[in-house]
Order: sequence, then C-alpha cells, then structure tokens
Amino acid sequence: MSLTLPSPSSSPSDWTVLMVNNLNLSLSEVLLSLVLLSFVILAELGSFLIHFWADSLPISTKVVRTPLHNFEISRSLGFKFQPNYLKLPGIPRIHYLDEGPTDSDQVLLLLHGEPFWSFCWTKVIPGLSRHARVIVPDLVGYGLSDKYQDWRMYNLDLHKRTLAGLMNHLGIDGSKHQVTLVGHNWGWMVGAALAREKPSLFSKLVILNTNNLPDGEADVSRYQSVSTWSRFMVINSFFLAFRSSINLLRGYFPLGLMMKSLNHNYSKAEVEALVSPWPSSEYCGGTTAFPLMVPVFPSHPEAKEMTLIRSFLSTWQKPVLIMYSESSLLPWIEFGDFVVGRRSVFYQLLIPGVVRVRRLGGEVGHLVMYDDPGEVVREVLQFVQ
Repeated sequence: MSLTLPSPSSSPSDWTVLMVNNLNLSLSEVLLSLVLLSFVILAELGSFLIHFWADSLPISTKVVRTPLHNFEISRSLGFKFQPNYLKLPGIPRIHYLDEGPTDSDQVLLLLHGEPFWSFCWTKVIPGLSRHARVIVPDLVGYGLSDKYQDWRMYNLDLHKRTLAGLMNHLGIDGSKHQVTLVGHNWGWMVGAALAREKPSLFSKLVILNTNNLPDGEADVSRYQSVSTWSRFMVINSFFLAFRSSINLLRGYFPLGLMMKSLNHNYSKAEVEALVSPWPSSEYCGGTTAFPLMVPVFPSHPEAKEMTLIRSFLSTWQKPVLIMYSESSLLPWIEFGDFVVGRRSVFYQLLIPGVVRVRRLGGEVGHLVMYDDPGEVVREVLQFVQ
C-alpha cells in the first residue's frame, strides 16, 4: 500500500483523516454501514431510556471475585501457569503471570484487550518465555483479577496506575532491562498511555489488532468535508455497533456469541474458557466499561488523553512492530477482523519508529496471538533480539 504522508514542513495533520484518505471503500461496506449506523441510533436511544435512572444513582465501589472453579476449563486448554497476585493501594487485587528467567535483560509485557484476559496469551507464553521474562497481567475487571461491579468505576487512569504499580512492584523501570510492550486491542491503548507517562520504561512496542486511539472522531466539525466524515463513519460503523450493543445490554451482552464471531473455528471449550471470568452480569463491569471508555465525541472524558497519546507516538523513534490479521467484512462467515482490521495504516502513518508491518492471513481473526501463535512468537522474538 502506498501511504499518503503529511508534509514534513507543515504542522501535523489529523491522523484520522490521513487514515481515511489511505483506505478504499467498497459498495458492500457502504451498504452494510448504513444498516449498522441505523442500529447505532436506535440502540443509543434505547440505552438512554433503559439506563437513565440506573446511571443517575451513586457509583458503587463493590468488588467481586470470580470463583476459581470457573477457570478449570482454561486449565484444561493449557493455561497452567503459576498465578501471582498483587494488592495495590486503592486498587482491587490483580492477578498476573511471571514466566521465564527472572534475571533476563529482556522483558515482555503482554497486555490483553476487550473482552479478553491472560488466557488469550496461553499459546505464545511458552515460546516467548524460553528467551525472555514474560509478564502477563489481568487488568482490573478481567480474568483472575478482582472486578468492580459498577462499570463507572473504570477509567484509563485506573488501568495505568495498576500497570505502573505492578512494574514498580517487580522492580522493572527500563533502566536495567529492555522492556517491550506487546499490546492487543485496549491493552495496547492502555500500554501506550503508560508509555506516554513513562517514556523510558519501554524500549520497543508491538501493536496487535487494535483501534486507532479514538479521540472524538465522530464530530463532523473535525473534518473539512462531510464526505471525509462520512467515509470515517463507514469505516467505524462495526465498532460503533459493538459499542452501542454493549451500552444497551451492559452486563447481559452475549460475550460467548461475540467470541465465536471472532473466529468460527473456536471450539465450545475455547469459547467457554474465553468467557469464564464473567459467569453473570455482576462480574461484567469491566467488559461493559472498555467500549464505553472509547471517546466517540470530543466531550468524552478520555478524549484529551487519547489526543495526547497520539501526539506522543507521533514523535516515537524507537522500534515498533505492527501485526494485524487481514480485515474482513462480516463476522462468523469470514476469517479476519471485521471491527478494527483496517486500522494498521493509522499506526504506519502516525509512528515514525515503525520498522515492520505484518499481516497474518489464513484462519486468523482478531485474536492474532491465539489464532497464529507460532508466527507471533517468531515475529516478536526476531524483533526483540
């Protein structure tokens, strides 16, 4: 793909506009987006009517913990790593894995996304941990970590403080180790936020299927033409439909159905393992929060930080590896990523440190590290060594 780069003599362009200008749209995508965006309008209206009263109540600080027996299915599928737990001040107890040689100068921080947990790294941990120390946390609300019941307790600052506290607890600050962030989905965006605050912590970055650091892109006044705004809305329609579905259904969103849509080859046992941390709606505060933390409009409380992260990454000169699956149009019937599969071009345009971009084809969906672990391990080890 030939990328349209901003002029070095001019002020930085809007990276969302640059992304849009570098993507072609098919008639099928446009027609599908009309259906999806119509659903978004109806779902947002329904969500307001259904949740208006509940959202006006005081925020609950109640914390719940998923019973350990729920995770037996994941252990039967290879998730047999030694669990570690950490209680940080003002933060619910978190779970993390610490695999590989603890004296290694190579440290990999693997961060899961939404709605996943450390299990999604099961297939790559053995290969990576033979050559590096591998740290794999469950964010608050996910996996074996404790969970705020109320989705309004979650924000980007909570997750940044959690990761910063974990790395401090482990004595990893970037001064004695080469630390590589490997982030998938929201895990990448949280990790990028941490990198902005602690730029000396990470030596390299690995970006796996994720969104393009949204910072209020649905605002039509952002664009010089309605045509450009319309093109972005087409590109973003599947994500907006997912976000609105979460907003409407909250803790009753069918996570299992969504997991199956990501790769129709997943077995019943795999789907059960992927959703095992959330046996009922009371555990789903975190899975509800992440999509609603995405700033669709600039008035969103997380929008300013997303803009700051973009600005920070636009000056990042250290090595960056990008790995995405192929994009797809429809879930369940195609392989690839139908939500954010086209966003890799955004990071190619944004980050000057990008040294390699890899598309993983075949029977690979959104969870690239689970669907093609061999290639992900090979690429990451080649990148860090």
